[in-house]
Amino acid sequence: MSNFLISLIHSFIELQGRNQTYEFPKFPDNNIVSESYDFKVGMFEARYLPSFPMIGVIVISPNGKAQLSEGGLVKLPNGSYTIRYVDCRQHLKTLPDVLAVTSDGFHVKLTLNITYQVTSLLATLENDNPLESLLVGCNAAIRSVIRIHVHDEFISENPNEQKVLDAQLANEIIKQVSMNRACRAFTLINITLLHREGDPKVMGIRQERLVQERIHLTTQEGLIQKQKIAEQERILNEIKVEGDVALKRLQAQFEAHREEIIHHANILKVDIEKRRKLPQYQHEEAIKSLDVGQKTIESLIHAQTMPGFPRTGDDLKLVEKIITGLPDIHRTLYEPGPEPINSDDDASATLIHLIVPKDRQSTGSPRQEDRPKG
Repeated sequence: MSNFLISLIHSFIELQGRNQTYEFPKFPDNNIVSESYDFKVGMFEARYLPSFPMIGVIVISPNGKAQLSEGGLVKLPNGSYTIRYVDCRQHLKTLPDVLAVTSDGFHVKLTLNITYQVTSLLATLENDNPLESLLVGCNAAIRSVIRIHVHDEFISENPNEQKVLDAQLANEIIKQVSMNRACRAFTLINITLLHREGDPKVMGIRQERLVQERIHLTTQEGLIQKQKIAEQERILNEIKVEGDVALKRLQAQFEAHREEIIHHANILKVDIEKRRKLPQYQHEEAIKSLDVGQKTIESLIHAQTMPGFPRTGDDLKLVEKIITGLPDIHRTLYEPGPEPINSDDDASATLIHLIVPKDRQSTGSPRQEDRPKG
């Protein structure tokens, strides 16, 4: 048969194959290799094999030799063949929790996602379920990584500060899987660490210690608060003691001042009694002035002998009235007369100096704005 005729027949086979509709290969659960499909190649030594995106094609010859194919028109010697499809798409899978013992004898549990893809199609034929081999290899790699680290490298005292980063663990697992011959059909594209769980005994001890630290902190805060309260009470007591001392000092000064005023008032009172007996004070106007002076002095003595400190508003009004009259008494008693007597002329002046400030003595009476308010 001529080459032209054979080429024409091959074109017809390809055209016929392209015009047919094919079902997508069926993959068993948890497997990336399809079931076997048998086909025969006749005397024209050509066969059309359907292909699909991201699906690899493996053709197995009668002698058991496997070869890759891109699908379409395939030229093969006549005979019985088997075809198997391989899923080359990327897949994401959550692995079962892996529990292992760390290098310091504690348990750690890790939960991960893996993203994998078939990169060596012929290697998938080395065992019946290559995906299961990959999962077993990942499990072994995770256990191995856990065993080479201590517990605190996975679960730190501070949850926000892990000593072994997720990326470091992922790289260690990927490295070990890539060295496993049973997993060489795959490439791990990415590993995501979803959860870390420490040893219940260690976590219980940490929790108990955390509770104790909180109790201790609360106790310390209570002690600090008590110390602050005690310090405030001490300061208040010191202020109170200082206030009591200042008050007693003022009371003593006030009593001494009052005694001095009473002393000079009594001298002035005696002087008024003496002048009543003198001839120059026997006329009506002088007697009236002496009466007023005597009453004023008696009122002053009464005001100064009243108990209590400090003065109330009523006491201050009485003293103000007395102060108003003192300059007149002084002028009445000590103006030069025909027969001055030998008396204590300084008694009245001393009283005025004790009771009336110097800036008021020139006017003879207190200023209205300087007078004590009741």
